[in-house]
Amino acid sequence: MDLKKAGLITLSILLAFLASGCVLGRTGELKTLRFGITSNFDSFPIAVAFKAGFFGGNIKIVRYETAKECNKALEDREIDGCVTDIFSSIIKIDRGYDIKITASTNTTYSLVADSKFVSKAELERERIAICRNEQPVVYVYETMLSNVCSNLNTVSFLNSMQCCEMLLNGDVAAAILPEPFASQTLMSGCVRLDSTDNLKLGAIIFYDSVIKNNKTGYKRFISALKRLETLSANENREDILMSAAEYLALPQNCSLYTKCDYSAFELPKVNLIVYANQYLYKNKEIGDIYPYDKVVLEV
Repeated sequence: MDLKKAGLITLSILLAFLASGCVLGRTGELKTLRFGITSNFDSFPIAVAFKAGFFGGNIKIVRYETAKECNKALEDREIDGCVTDIFSSIIKIDRGYDIKITASTNTTYSLVADSKFVSKAELERERIAICRNEQPVVYVYETMLSNVCSNLNTVSFLNSMQCCEMLLNGDVAAAILPEPFASQTLMSGCVRLDSTDNLKLGAIIFYDSVIKNNKTGYKRFISALKRLETLSANENREDILMSAAEYLALPQNCSLYTKCDYSAFELPKVNLIVYANQYLYKNKEIGDIYPYDKVVLEV
């Protein structure tokens, strides 16, 4: 066989190999999985796994300043999945995005106020800071205060950190804050008037097509989160936690980081998905009610 013929055969084999997706990752098996996180406590475990080196080279963690930016990146397919919330996830499904919730996150929102307030009723006509870029904040605000105060004076900000700063500076009387910002205000003398406790309003979502076509990347991502359970035995644990907090630009002096529950992520409760559907439908945020298996990936 002459060199020219051998070269043509080699080229044909290479082209067939590329066309099969084995190198380019048309099937998604070798493609890098891109996952978005934001500067909030929901993203903290993912940031910890990233700083601990659990993800490996085929998973890229992308940090965004706000939930709005992160959601926009997901909708534009710049990322394959992200940390978000149950409400935003259902809204995306209603708008035609083929996403699925694969786990819930331990989100807690609190109504925190200046120490001179002892009840929610006293916030009538007072300035209350909220972040309208985070869908659960609007829900928490309405459910906590609409039945208590008839005249509410809200002040909207870009992110929760700004709301926290406004409260600490005395520019507002109260704020709806997620962790760790709520705890930071308590450490500075504010009081907690109400809380969602452990409703787990946060969510990890992926495009359904990514879960099916990039099984290797998705499995590696889930395995990395499960490895968080072993973090307590890591001698560099404190450094990893503080590095993750710094990476997310979160307050550095929060004891929540060391007390964080790193158990495996759970699926959202059925009744919470039902309630979120009903709330969004009632407020005309969605045009239909979606069953649990349409919203959540059950494994």
